[in-house]
Amino acid sequence: MKKFTIIIYCFMLVFVTAYSLKKPAYNWDALPYMGIVLSYDNIDPNTVHSQVYSIAKDQMPTVFYNRLVDPANPYRNNAAQSTAFFQSQLPFYVVKPLYTGAAWLFYKAGVSLVMSTVWPSAIAYFLTGLLLFLWLKKYWDHLYACIASLLIMLSPPMLTVAGLSTPDAFSGFLLFTAVYFITEYKSVFAVFVFLLLAVFARLDNIIPAVCFLSVIFFTNKWERKISAAKKIILFSVLLLACFIVSSNTRVFGWSVFFYPAFAKQLNSSYTVSSAFNFEGYIELAKTQLTTGLFFSFVSVFFFLVVFLLWNASLFSVSNLTMEQALAMLFVLIILLRFILQPLIADRIYIAYYLSVIAFLVKKNSLAVVRQ
Repeated sequence: MKKFTIIIYCFMLVFVTAYSLKKPAYNWDALPYMGIVLSYDNIDPNTVHSQVYSIAKDQMPTVFYNRLVDPANPYRNNAAQSTAFFQSQLPFYVVKPLYTGAAWLFYKAGVSLVMSTVWPSAIAYFLTGLLLFLWLKKYWDHLYACIASLLIMLSPPMLTVAGLSTPDAFSGFLLFTAVYFITEYKSVFAVFVFLLLAVFARLDNIIPAVCFLSVIFFTNKWERKISAAKKIILFSVLLLACFIVSSNTRVFGWSVFFYPAFAKQLNSSYTVSSAFNFEGYIELAKTQLTTGLFFSFVSVFFFLVVFLLWNASLFSVSNLTMEQALAMLFVLIILLRFILQPLIADRIYIAYYLSVIAFLVKKNSLAVVRQ
């Protein structure tokens, strides 16, 4: 029965992964990521722009391509018509070098340019599903772990992210794996490696990376002692990685300090301003908050966190379990990330969603054992 359930579960994961590759989302972000992949071959900006839209027109279904160049959408229309405007958006995307590098490798291996941006997401979806099952079966019977994992992997957030041309599935897998090693194997080396990779997958993962290491280093949740020298080295490497990733924007005229330049474009039209516009930032935050609450599962996630913290003393961190402390940290990370970039989207929270579910399964299983 154990082998049968594993075979069925893996078959379903392979099926969904294949379906995601056959029917990708064709989201707008595919275009700038295609531009980054082409720019790795030192093609001039005008050629990159023209090739991106020419290739997209050839490789995408007409109905999807028309949405990406919709004249009624000023942002998309400007990107399609203006090389300068398209180039001005690429710094947002060049700070995900692990994802774009993987897409470049797929492209050079013979995968179409459009699909090269989807393959990393599909593979990350499959690997995430395997890790989720491995985690749940530690605390539940194989059959229940299989059913639960399958239901989760077939939920809208997971199904959606599998076919996107974004680094979110890739990033989510790396962060989810880091949390797994924090709570289940307590391996500082493994945790650090996956957090470092996550920073190269998405620059903003520096926030959870620093937060996760801080929990390990500065709370009583970690059994093994870590020397001050090792802490300094690990934080320094993370900081260096952050600067290495952000330095990729210099080719587009941005400073090595990514976020000050990034903040100047935090407005509803994402156009470059000479200085940070607070009114535009507030308007963007209000719009994204409203949209996020209506079209995301973030409120359900917050409920699950409250459920996990039930009967816990919130004002006594020392009495919290590692899982409870991390869950509270997830909420803080989401808030900090929203402040840096007003955006609420399930695709960037999947590691936190899955981790809290695994925490609840573990808590329930241990409670049953105690009884």
